[in-house]
Formats: sequence, structure tokens, C-alpha cells
Amino acid sequence: MRTLVTVQRVKEVFPVHGLDKEGKEFLADAVERVTFEGVAWSCVVKKAENFKPGDLALYFEIDSILPEHPVFEFLRPRKFRLKTARFLKTTLSQGLCMPISLVSAFGGNPAALKLGEDLTDLLGVRKYEPPVPMDLTGSIIGGFPDCMPKTDESRIQSFPEVLKELRGKQVSITIKCDGTSGSYACWKGEFYVCGRNFRLGKTALNPHWQVARKYNLAEKLKDTGMALQGEVVGPGLQKNRLGLEGIEIRFFTLYDMAQRRYLPQNELERFCARLELPIAPVERIVENFDMTVAQLLAMADGPYPGTKNLREGIVLRPYAEECFSSVLGGRLSIKVVSNAYLEGGGE
Repeated sequence: MRTLVTVQRVKEVFPVHGLDKEGKEFLADAVERVTFEGVAWSCVVKKAENFKPGDLALYFEIDSILPEHPVFEFLRPRKFRLKTARFLKTTLSQGLCMPISLVSAFGGNPAALKLGEDLTDLLGVRKYEPPVPMDLTGSIIGGFPDCMPKTDESRIQSFPEVLKELRGKQVSITIKCDGTSGSYACWKGEFYVCGRNFRLGKTALNPHWQVARKYNLAEKLKDTGMALQGEVVGPGLQKNRLGLEGIEIRFFTLYDMAQRRYLPQNELERFCARLELPIAPVERIVENFDMTVAQLLAMADGPYPGTKNLREGIVLRPYAEECFSSVLGGRLSIKVVSNAYLEGGGE
């Protein structure tokens, strides 16, 4: 399960300045903004909660669904979901910061909490999942197969220490295409077509199977021992922000099923070029990587080529080598989601 709630230490507390109807600046008297030592998120909090630098606090990530509990009743109008928000026209707030005393309402002991502790299960928080698109409902025929991993990327703000692991490396930065996850493999005589969490049965309108037919994936992947994973994009999927006329795919991961390992970006490029398959667009290859969270968030903004639609963001990985991340506890790969995209209603 993804970590959605952690114990963090407050780094700094800042006043919030707003803009009135005439565009004049004023100092907010009821809220302020806090940052944290261990994550690169910041939140608007009530002044009455009296957070101070050095305090331990509970941080809830955006895209969390909080339980229907009295302590979270103020979130009922938002259906208990945390989203990126802008306060008083000026200040971005991402997630929720609350006092550690809250855990006592769930049977926890505030005095026993440790920095970085995962409280997702204790507090009953779950990850928001976008509605199942088009004809996916009713086509599930099994769980996700164990011959390949599920697709999931952590956000840079949750793991800023990843930048130290990328520093000095040759890094691929690809555009994150906005659609729905698709995974494809031929393994032990079976052809697998999968969404994010399930194997999907063949139906005429199912976009994952449209991709399989369009690119002849059953034949192309046969006897390769490789799984391909990407983003299924086009009409009916996430508002079709790429502006496509039909269902397509942009592959972003190549996985060796026999050796149980990912292959690097340059291998993905060669594999897909040989099979004439599209990949996620490469924004740039950075030599001797040394960028900050702020620089990456600025790079994440912008429209998809040929459109005015805000793109979802970017993904960073070493270009010519696969690396293990001790920060992530797995593959060294991280996403940077555009704040403009999130403020514009992206999911």
C-alpha cells in the first residue's frame, strides 16, 4: 500500500498574504503556511493550531481519501479527498497538516510516534483512484499477473532525497502522458492485457484491447520475454489532453520477466524502435544531473505538443543504467506532476 500519511517535522512557518477583490494585498489573520524537513510539500494550516518549527505533525498527501470520521468532518464537502488548492488567490497548499494528537482518536499513542512513521493503515486513509474509463467495467477477468510489476511512480515532493541519488548521472526526462495505465506481456503461452490493477478480457470497445490490436502486440511480444507498460491515451481517457483522434499508447517501461528486472530507458528506446512502437516523448537527456525540486516543477509545466492542454508532468530515470534507490526502496524512478495541471483539475 502507498504511504499517504507520515509523521513529519515542521521546518518553517510563514505568514500568508492574500489578495482582496481589488487586487490589494493583505495579511491573513487566520491561516499560515508550513513546510517540512523530510518532504518538499507545503500546507496552509490554521493559526490556532500553533505549529512551530521543530514540532512533529501529521502530513497527509494530496490524492488521499480520508475516512468519514468526526475529526475529518470538515472535509465532507470535498468528499474527504485532498487536492491541490490555492488559498486567498496566492498560496498553494498541497495536502493536510494536523497535530499528532489526532492519532488518539484512532487508538494511537501520540507520545510513541516516530519521525517518518507511516500511519496510513492506522488512520484508514486510502489513495484516490480516478473513475474507471469507457468500457473497462465488466471486462476484468483476473488479478494483476505476477510476471510483471504494477505501474506506479512516487512524487518528487514526497522523496526529495532521490535527487541526491540522481546527482551526477545521465538522466532521462520524459513527458508524462495523461491517460490510463496499460501493461502487455506474452508469458508461458498466454497473452496478458492489463489495466493498473487487473487483467482485462477482450471486448470490442476496451481501449487496452484496442491498443493490443492496433499495434499487434500479441505477435510482437511473443517469445521476447519482455513486458511493455505504458499509458493508453486518446478519446474518452482523461479528457484526451493529448488531442488525439484515436486510441494510442505511449510506452514508458520495459521489463524482463525471466530475470525479474527493469531495463533502462535506452534499452526501451531500442526495443520499441525495432518493433515500431511509440514511447513516451523524451523531453531531454540531462548529462551530469544536478537539479532542484523547484527547477523540476517549473520544467513539468507546459502544454502537450500541438495543444493548449496542460500536460501532467515529467518522469526522471537514469538513461543508460538501472539503479536501485535506497530512498524509494526500489527502482530509481520519480515523477514530477505539474502544479498548474493539478490546479486545473488534473488527476
